[in-house]
Amino acid sequence: MLVKDIMTKNVITVTPDTSIEEVGRLLKTKRINGVPVVNPSNEVVGIATMTDILRIVGQYFSWYETDLAYALTEADKAIRLKKLRENYLEELRKKTVSEIMNTLLITVKEDDRIEEVMNLMFNHNIHT
Repeated sequence: MLVKDIMTKNVITVTPDTSIEEVGRLLKTKRINGVPVVNPSNEVVGIATMTDILRIVGQYFSWYETDLAYALTEADKAIRLKKLRENYLEELRKKTVSEIMNTLLITVKEDDRIEEVMNLMFNHNIHT
């Protein structure tokens, strides 16, 4: 079996200036794990995955835990949590795919055998 036998032909792509918020929404609504990032010439320059987005979310959770450690009361915690959410959403709106995308790409051709691609993905710990 060849790559062309199972590959998606109408690929959803984004550009480096697409917001991370928009990519997250796209991944969720299309139920996909990642999208190629293309330049104006439609050349692939990177990939953005759910893992890349979760890495950003993880940073905010870390800051949240640190900030809450200084909260004295439950009311203070609630205020800090609300502020953190506002800051998180604002930062997410400012960030673009170019800040999180992976540019070290391994690509395959449509005539490559699936077995070779599977070995490549396994050996390089690639899931998207």
